Amino acid sequence: MNTRNVNVTTAAPESSRKMGEDNSAERECIAGLIALYSRSLQTGFRIVSSDLSRCGDVQIEIFRYGLLAWRALSSEPDFMADLKRYLLRVQRP
Repeated sequence: MNTRNVNVTTAAPESSRKMGEDNSAERECIAGLIALYSRSLQTGFRIVSSDLSRCGDVQIEIFRYGLLAWRALSSEPDFMADLKRYLLRVQRP
């Protein structure tokens, strides 16, 4: 039996995902953003997405000429806003 003790008064808002909440809509939104913006990246940029945990967290990495330029986890606060901001920054002019 799996038990989880969480103090609901101090738990971060993103911890609800880790408690088994379905996050398929968020994963679809992430995939849609990557599909939309990956078509017009500047030369040398590459986006990598991977499932990080059994809870469904996603890790996004953006490389420039093989070197890591940006990395974030979907469980981080402001993940979607940061992802959009960085994807816009690496678009072709």
